[in-house]
Amino acid sequence: MGADANALKNLFPEGVARLWGSTPPVRERSEKLTALAGRKVGDEVLFYADKKFVAKSRIIGLFGNHALAGAVWGRDGSQKTWQHIMALDNVVEFEVPAEPVLRGLGVPVPSRSLTLGGAEKRLGLWTWSILRYL
Repeated sequence: MGADANALKNLFPEGVARLWGSTPPVRERSEKLTALAGRKVGDEVLFYADKKFVAKSRIIGLFGNHALAGAVWGRDGSQKTWQHIMALDNVVEFEVPAEPVLRGLGVPVPSRSLTLGGAEKRLGLWTWSILRYL
């Protein structure tokens, strides 16, 4: 865990860490770069797969740790690893169609990138989408 060992132990005293990572952006200017630079502790994260939101969580820590990411996830075909790490709390799994929320935020469907969305607009769209499918 390197330099982040104490912080991770404090965040996850039970010894089980909930982490999500991202590889570095390919382009200097991209939606992914904006999202990585703009995320912060306390942000809500929505996880997306197969045109649905499948989980949500809250960021409780942020780490840039290449060695830790390599140990946890290995490396892809280009030898990159998911070094932009988010420590997560309160992970809740569900399935909700994502298209209405993504279109409302101006994000292409299907989504293919890490995207940062404003809370005010997203909350209204998210609440509408959840209520519609409950």
